[in-house]
Amino acid sequence: MRYTYGKYIKVLTNSEYSRAPSVQMHTYKSFIKDNLIAVMGHVLIYIRGLLLIPLIIKTVGVTVYGGYALLVSLLGFSFGISSLGVGFRCKRFLPSAPDRQTKQALFYPQLFFQVLSILIVSLLFIFFGSTIKSLFFKNEVNFSLLLCAIYLVVYLAYSQTNDYYRYTHRIKYSTMQAVLFVYLHVAFIIVLYFFYHNINVNLLISSEVLSLALVSIPLIFFVFKDISFSFYVLEFRKILDDIKLGFPLIVSYVVDTIFIVSDRFIIAFFLSVTDVGYYSPAYALGSLISLFPKAIGTVLPQLLSKSVDGGREDEARVMFGYALKGFLLLAIPFAVGSIVLSKPLLTLFGNEDVAQNGFLIMPIIASGTIFFGLYLLFSNVLFVQMKTVVMLRMNAIAAGLNLILNVLLLYIFRNILVNAIVAFISYFVIFILIYNVVNKSWSVKFEFKIIVKYLLAALIMGIILYGMSVLLSANAYRIIYVLSEILFGIIIYFAVLIAMKTFTPKEINYFKRLFLHT
Repeated sequence: MRYTYGKYIKVLTNSEYSRAPSVQMHTYKSFIKDNLIAVMGHVLIYIRGLLLIPLIIKTVGVTVYGGYALLVSLLGFSFGISSLGVGFRCKRFLPSAPDRQTKQALFYPQLFFQVLSILIVSLLFIFFGSTIKSLFFKNEVNFSLLLCAIYLVVYLAYSQTNDYYRYTHRIKYSTMQAVLFVYLHVAFIIVLYFFYHNINVNLLISSEVLSLALVSIPLIFFVFKDISFSFYVLEFRKILDDIKLGFPLIVSYVVDTIFIVSDRFIIAFFLSVTDVGYYSPAYALGSLISLFPKAIGTVLPQLLSKSVDGGREDEARVMFGYALKGFLLLAIPFAVGSIVLSKPLLTLFGNEDVAQNGFLIMPIIASGTIFFGLYLLFSNVLFVQMKTVVMLRMNAIAAGLNLILNVLLLYIFRNILVNAIVAFISYFVIFILIYNVVNKSWSVKFEFKIIVKYLLAALIMGIILYGMSVLLSANAYRIIYVLSEILFGIIIYFAVLIAMKTFTPKEINYFKRLFLHT
């Protein structure tokens, strides 16, 4: 088994897509099939988030939603740093593991280490709970610290089983588990509200714990059946070697968290938890398109790893090109459409106060997410190359900029619009950083002619949607009209692209062969 790395990747031109004779067709079919499953799963997961926003805000108000958003972010951060980077080798080499014994040697040592570490983190969470409530929540929101500790333990079971199926090329099962978890969560919230006639942070977290347990505990036995349970004594040297490779990713995760969610904690510190409740729905809707690169990120690393490890760099090159081109095809019209539809959407998913305070935030975040999504896609290349320290350096620069600007500007202006502008700047900076790094080893060339066509089609769509909104007037805030505008916008966008001959006959024929090939 060879672990070599390709030297050249670019976004292929239309003509190049039709001539890649050395690349195996079935690999592309697997790539597209797995990505479709992952994208559909992420869409369903994201819809759950959009269901929770109106369910919580319209029932008990913005403050409870803001407190819940903060607590989930804090628990996620605590879990994310608990591994200290142990598990990197498992994720990197499990896709290419040839037999059961190899899989056992990769999977179980990191599992035992993470069980120990998460128990320690859970105890620390309980012991320092009063400080956490005072520092991050200003004692505005009450919640059970024991429940939070239980959440971390149960989430470990979910994370380990989901990662195992993801990195052994069973995307369907990992996606089904994730989708089932989030909708069970919504169902439990509704059932518990029916009995207790109230929604609070404890109820929301309890619902997550129940959902995680139901979808994770049975799968633990399936993992044991798949590779058999085997007890491994933790070897300090091997754990240390794993930490050396993975710890930069943990530090990178820390700065990523600063980069992505620190704005909510800074808002809570300088303003209030209620302002977090105004900001979070706008951010959630504005960053919706990021689900595409995140979904691809559940499939692309292992497929790239398998192709590169097998010496088939052409496969990696073409798959990476598909990912970039597909993301821009969707992200550009999304950003333009959010300019027109932000206020109606925020009114529907929150209330008039949320819309009034957040309607400018959504399009700014949506525009910045174009650059952030590209960063997420490019980071898959660095993962395959195992350049974890390089990723850390880039993330540290962008996160430091994000944190400094957020604190400084919010201290001066005291307006949540500042956080959206800073997010845009930070996303742009981290994209420039990762592009320059990846381009040195795997040259990346964007088809600017195609991107201009995407942009022109999106602008035409936006102008027509704005005219429709003006004609609809007050009706523009009704759900049936908002959905109609979205559907009409999609039709206009792709009709204009087809009219501009964006997709050539050769490219269309290639994809026909791709899907019909047996």
